[in-house]
Amino acid sequence: MYSRFGKPWWILICGLVLILLFTFRMGEMTPSIPRRLYSSMNSSFHRGRRVYLNAAGLGGEGLGSAMHHFKQSVIFAEALDSEFILANEYDSEFRYSLSKILNGPVFDNQFLDYDLRNSCRVNDFIKDHEREKLAHGICEGAEWASERLEELTSEMMACTNILDTFSHEITQDLNGCITPWFRSRLLPAPSPTHTLPLLTYPPQRPIRIGVHIRWGDTSKTFSSTSELLSHEFYGSFAMPNLITALNDLRELAGPAGIHVQVAMENAEQRVLDSLPLHTSELTVLDSRADDDLDDLRKLSESDVLLVGESSWAVMVHMLAPPGLTIVQDGGLGKYSNTTGFGRDVIFWKEYSIEKVSHGLFK
Repeated sequence: MYSRFGKPWWILICGLVLILLFTFRMGEMTPSIPRRLYSSMNSSFHRGRRVYLNAAGLGGEGLGSAMHHFKQSVIFAEALDSEFILANEYDSEFRYSLSKILNGPVFDNQFLDYDLRNSCRVNDFIKDHEREKLAHGICEGAEWASERLEELTSEMMACTNILDTFSHEITQDLNGCITPWFRSRLLPAPSPTHTLPLLTYPPQRPIRIGVHIRWGDTSKTFSSTSELLSHEFYGSFAMPNLITALNDLRELAGPAGIHVQVAMENAEQRVLDSLPLHTSELTVLDSRADDDLDDLRKLSESDVLLVGESSWAVMVHMLAPPGLTIVQDGGLGKYSNTTGFGRDVIFWKEYSIEKVSHGLFK
């Protein structure tokens, strides 16, 4: 069955949340109550960094969509030089714990002090009506946001930990802003698989292609082959465009060929058989949610990603090494400013084989 948050961690975080909420309700500060977790140090985290604890509910969505509910907290935590910790167990009907996934690198690689002498609620310093605008301003480097951040830094200097209970956030964009933090949590150690060998032209190795077909929660029965071949998968690619892109990439690859990984929960063989691929060219990633994180990482190890605006696919793009991501749509802004790690984005409305060639063979 699904994984649970490790008992010592979960008891610790639950206790911390209850103590913080109790002290705020009583309107007084508690004595110093250090909570320490010992492990090997990791240079990607700061010793003694204060905790920014998000204790808000996340709704009942999957791994990607849940991120929409705490991006602002991540941005504020980083801006205030604090360590973001997600307090919500969040397993619901899914077979994983989001808090375990995102908190794990901190608990595994860092010495943390939970110092409750001067606990602060961020909600008392950043009002609900200004959160969204301030988060965008910080990410855009706006002068007014920098000035506001200086004020907050001064006002919250004495805070030994920060609690965030805002539970109404829905942020589709700002993924580029949180990408460094996200990669530090999901790729905490350097991984050779996330630095792919350089692609030259003509290619001297197969072009690695990653395709996400959203299917598990959007599956349907096709009445005919023509219906399948014209279908647009919700949150991912339209079948005609997917076939076009795969054929173009095969042409660019020449004798070196292509290898395609398709992430498709509860994979439908009829859909896979409709792709212009030989069996030897195809690997199917279908964890059926037993190890969604493993599929996420494997799919990210691609020269080219063919994806839509599914939030899960955006996370794949955020983890991927330098390369190219081709996106079916872009109206929600999920891929805005996400090229900071050397990965270009081409939206389908601007697609051409020439642009793909230029993006791959620099």
